[in-house]
Amino acid sequence: MQGNKHHRRGGSLIARGMPWFVFLTAWATEFIYSAEPIRIDTALVTLIDKADIPARDAGVLAELTVTEGQSVKKGDTLARLDLAEQHAAREEAVAAAAAAAELAENDIKLRYARAGLAVAQAEYQRAKESLEKFEKSVSQTELDQLRLVVEKSALEIEQAEQDLKLAKLTEIRKRQELAIATERLEKRRILAPFDGIVAEVRKQRGEWVQPGETVLRLIRSDRLRVEGFLPAAATLNLASAEVQFACPALKNNAQSFPGKITFVSPEVNAVNGQVRIWAELPNAAGQLRPGLVGELIIKPVTE
Repeated sequence: MQGNKHHRRGGSLIARGMPWFVFLTAWATEFIYSAEPIRIDTALVTLIDKADIPARDAGVLAELTVTEGQSVKKGDTLARLDLAEQHAAREEAVAAAAAAAELAENDIKLRYARAGLAVAQAEYQRAKESLEKFEKSVSQTELDQLRLVVEKSALEIEQAEQDLKLAKLTEIRKRQELAIATERLEKRRILAPFDGIVAEVRKQRGEWVQPGETVLRLIRSDRLRVEGFLPAAATLNLASAEVQFACPALKNNAQSFPGKITFVSPEVNAVNGQVRIWAELPNAAGQLRPGLVGELIIKPVTE
């Protein structure tokens, strides 16, 4: 890879036997106090966001809503599998969840049991008072039966409370089943994970697809990455970056594209002492394309 005059000078020094780490120390000192920008002659334009969009379920591809080259927004439906079976299952889950919610809110049995207990306790209390006032006015058998009614009413309250608790748990389970049915339905839809352009369509309507099988490929071209390599010492003083292309693919070979360095690799190549860097740059007009090669200019930090 060719570089700026510092690169070229360094190559000759290393060729004469100077260890690269000694050269880089001297190179870094010169670079930090130099006003000249550093140039990477061979920088490659690559994608930041790209994805092979898969099917998340098995089935027949019932609809393909996009074509190659079409721009899409995040969340747009790109394609969908047949929904008939999953749609019916969700409708059933909706009805079951609604019924469970009604039962969970229905406390009629509990209120009736509480009212029954109040009546039974009142009758039992009256019988005891009558027996205290008038001996033998109430037999022991009658008193035992009234006490049994009170105990039965208390147990009916416990049962009603337990039934209501189970109804609420059933409601929770039915809501979960509805969520699962909804998720299964949503898995039949293939959505755009980010704003981008459909670069390739690999499946057509009517074809059978398996989970994980790529249906189409999506890329984002309004923001791109430029990759290059620098000596490790040079990465200590990075500021902003701009890209200048001399490429037949561009109408204006001298056109420059301002950007920003967003990544400096923490690893140094043990052979040549270089570090990989990334600069991101906007490409709203779509003039740049992944795969182009140009010059990356890094401006030194100025006080």
